Formats: sequence, structure tokens, C-alpha cells
Amino acid sequence: MLRVVAAVDRALADLRFRPVVVGGLVVEYWTRDYATDDIDVLLPSSEEVLSRLDELGFERSGRLFSLPDQDIIWEMPGDHLDPLDTAVEVPLPGGDRILMLRREDIIVHRIDEFVGTGHIDPANQATVLLNQAGIDREALTERAQASGLLDALDAFERLRLRAREGAVFETDELHVLARDLRSKMFNDPKIDKG
Repeated sequence: MLRVVAAVDRALADLRFRPVVVGGLVVEYWTRDYATDDIDVLLPSSEEVLSRLDELGFERSGRLFSLPDQDIIWEMPGDHLDPLDTAVEVPLPGGDRILMLRREDIIVHRIDEFVGTGHIDPANQATVLLNQAGIDREALTERAQASGLLDALDAFERLRLRAREGAVFETDELHVLARDLRSKMFNDPKIDKG
């Protein structure tokens, strides 16, 4: 899937747009412990971009694109990064380089998704991501604080340690945690709720 992103990146080289990988493929790249079945990228749906995707053989159905005879789904859920996010250039075998959401940002996004939903998938992904070497803990803390998720990050650090000891998290336990974190966030006067 990353080679597909690199091919699209090359096809757009003369334009001012570069795809930025977000979503599950970022988790897969940073952890090698998660598999996704689609490619989410930030890229405008301009006529130029759509024409290039068509030239590459993509078929469009709404906001989803597919490559015939391949199990690749390409989705463009937006056209720009959140102001708090950072894209980093990552190397691929063969010399290509693509833009991808920074690891610390995807951790915060997965924690935010968990707090909002209580779902086990983003909780597991955030926990696995937090266990990876090379995380800039200072940048992660700053990013979580800027998003009003510092308490949630602290809770996930505790989950991470429990997971390393072999703990398995029950759905009910995670729903209670998410509810408690939401309650704390919305009762915290330091968090802008507007």
C-alpha cells in the first residue's frame, strides 16, 4: 500500500499537492503490529488530482477509489492536516519517500477516538503505538495537552504498562474508562469546550 502512495506522489510531482498518509496505514507503518485494508490520505479532490488518479487506473465510487483486480481502497477524508498535526517524510525500500502523519499525532488521534467512542480498536492501537521505541515523549505530551487529552494520555500510559504485563482489557472496562475521561474533560475549566 505504501508503494501505491509513492506512485501517486510521483504522479502528482508537478502539482503543488502531496498525499499525506493518515489513519490505519500510519498505525501499521509505525507498529508493524496492525493491518489495515485501506489507504487514507489527505489530498484535495481537485480536477488535477482526480485526473491523475484516473490515469493511474483508480476507479471512483463517491469518496472511495479502488484499483481494479487489487484489494486496495484509497480514501481522501480531507485535504489538509489539523493545525496541531505534523507530517513527516518516511523512507520506503527502493528510495521513495512519502509523507505520513507523525507517530505522536496518530497516538493522540487514536486516544481521542477512544475517548469519544469507548471502542476497543483505537484503545488497542494507541496502546501498541505507545509501546514502540522512538516515541518523542515530550512532543507526545505537548500534543496531548494541546488537544485537551493529557489525562487520557496518562490513562493510556497506565494501560500500556498493564498490557506489557499481559493484561487483556475487557470492553466494559474500556467503556467505563472512556466515560470517566469524557466526564473529566467536560468538567475541566481549563479545557475550551467551544
